[in-house]
Amino acid sequence: MKHFKWFVLLIVCLGQYPRVSEGSVVQFFIEQEEVASVDLTAPDSGLKSQMVDLYDPYFNKTKKYEAFRLSDVMTRGFAERWRAPEFSDVAFVALDGYQPVLGLEHIEEKPEAWLAFRDADRASGFEPFGEKHIDFSPYYLIWTGDHQRFTTGYPWPNQIIKIVLLRFQNRYPAVYPQKVRETSDVWQGFKLFRQRCLTCHAMDRQGGWLGPDLLMPKGIVSYRDDEFLKAYIRKPSDFRYSKMPDNEDLGTKELDQIIAYLKHQEQHKTTGDSERQ
Repeated sequence: MKHFKWFVLLIVCLGQYPRVSEGSVVQFFIEQEEVASVDLTAPDSGLKSQMVDLYDPYFNKTKKYEAFRLSDVMTRGFAERWRAPEFSDVAFVALDGYQPVLGLEHIEEKPEAWLAFRDADRASGFEPFGEKHIDFSPYYLIWTGDHQRFTTGYPWPNQIIKIVLLRFQNRYPAVYPQKVRETSDVWQGFKLFRQRCLTCHAMDRQGGWLGPDLLMPKGIVSYRDDEFLKAYIRKPSDFRYSKMPDNEDLGTKELDQIIAYLKHQEQHKTTGDSERQ
C-alpha cells in the first residue's frame, strides 16, 4: 500500500504487532494482546454485507463496494469492549505496516464507516489502483459522507490485516498533553493535531514519518513565529511543493489552538530517551 498524497490520518509506529499471512482473516488486538482472529467473509462470521455507493477519493469517481458496517466488525472482534471508556482509538494495520488511527467516537457517526471486501463492478477483489496496480484486498476502510475525506482526518486505509484497540495516551505519551483541561485551547489544539497532523508528523519520535518531527531535537515553535506557522498550516502550497495538504477550512481560532498545543509540548518535551517532564 502506498500513501495517497492527501492522506491525512493518525499513524502508529511500525513493528508493534506480529505479521500474519495475506487473506481474508483479520487479527483483533487490544493493545499488544490478540483477542480474536476472524475471516469476516466466512459464512459463520455472523456479519451481513451491504452494497455501498460512494465517491472514492483514490479513484476520483463514484464506486460501489460490498462491505460490512465498521461498528459490526468492531463488535465481532472485540464484543462490547470497544465501547468501554478506557479505550480511545483504533488502529488499522496494513500489509506494509502502515497504521492509521481513528478516534472511536467516529465509528458510529453518520454517515457511517464501512469495511469493504469487494468492488461490486468486478467479479472479485478490487479495481487495481495506480501505475503499480495496487490491490486493496483484503479489506478497505471507506466512508460515505462528503466531509469524510483524507484532508479532514478520516482514514481510508487499504490492505487491512489487523485492527487494534488502544489507549492513545499509552501509545503516544509524547503527543498526549499532560495535565490540561479539556476545555483549554491546548486540548482543542491537541485534538486538531491528532486528527490532521499526526499521520505525517511526529512529536518526540512518536507518530508519522513523512514530515519532520515537530518537537525534537528542536521544537518548531522555537524558531518559527506564530504568524508564519499559522499561514503555513493553513496553506502550505503557498510556500513549497510538498505532500502536506492545505487546511483552508481552519479558522483563526483553530490555528491559535494548534499553536497553543505546540507551545505546550515544547515546554514538556523529552529530557532523555526514557524520561519526560
